[in-house]
Amino acid sequence: MGEIAESMLDGSCCEQCGEYLGEAVGYPQCCATCDHDSEREDSQARRASNRENSNRLLRENGYTFDERNGAAHLIVQTQRGIVDFWPGTGKFIVRSTRYEARGVFNLMQHAAPLQPAAPLEIQWKPHMTPLAVRAYVQAGFILVGTPAALQ
Repeated sequence: MGEIAESMLDGSCCEQCGEYLGEAVGYPQCCATCDHDSEREDSQARRASNRENSNRLLRENGYTFDERNGAAHLIVQTQRGIVDFWPGTGKFIVRSTRYEARGVFNLMQHAAPLQPAAPLEIQWKPHMTPLAVRAYVQAGFILVGTPAALQ
């Protein structure tokens, strides 16, 4: 093994960039620059994941919102009024009351969607088979005008 590799393994040099850190400590370690970069990357990845998951959760639960700044800021319309929500950090502020909290689940608990998602109605047509009728009903649609024999 080379001298630099040994220095990295005993901790006298940074294990990522090779910067001299001082006396050997007996285990590999990173300098402040390399260690800071990995924490920043982890934080950025976590925030990106939060943005995606929060966006999906709000849509699935019937909330309507406008995206600003590449979905880093959502303006959510709820029964309590307009809510500013930053999904990366989870922070939200209700504009009318200036109430502040964090977390998409707390937001959903605090303020219901503006309009609950209404089920879609479909008009029955003579060409619809019993299998099609059953599939529509199982998918959550309401069939209007379906004969009693097919229900």
